[in-house]
Amino acid sequence: MIIDYANTNYRKLVRVLDVGCGIGQLGIPLMHFNNIKYTGIDIDPNFIDNGNKVSEYMNYGLDLRVGDVYDPKFNHPADIFVMLATDDCYTDYHKLYEICKNYDNVIITTPTEELYSVSKIKGKHYYYIDPLEFLGIFGEMFNVIRNNIIRSRHFYWLRKKK
Repeated sequence: MIIDYANTNYRKLVRVLDVGCGIGQLGIPLMHFNNIKYTGIDIDPNFIDNGNKVSEYMNYGLDLRVGDVYDPKFNHPADIFVMLATDDCYTDYHKLYEICKNYDNVIITTPTEELYSVSKIKGKHYYYIDPLEFLGIFGEMFNVIRNNIIRSRHFYWLRKKK
């Protein structure tokens, strides 16, 4: 999704803000694109340090943590805002909606019902939201450009309505 956007907008610098980036699962495939500036935010400082070692092309927000995005004053410039649903990041989609309103392109993943059920049995803490409820929350302000299921996760690419 991001690569499609970067290719379409190849004449400009595309700023990607990835919240919950791990050690660059999203950033590593993007590092060969000259027009992508990637910033990753995570909970664990070790993940951020490891991510910084991977490539000089990636910028990991050492002064930012996932919880910072819920601060009403949070304003980090980006062309694409990405938030991955992880087992260590409780996601309140109503609060997340308030953050997403600041961005024109948003990519969010949520677990499928199957992944949520399996994870719950294993003691993980995914936050599940029904796809219709998700679209109800985000549908007023965003158009759904793509909605795929990949490895038991819903991937939503949302573009702000003009």
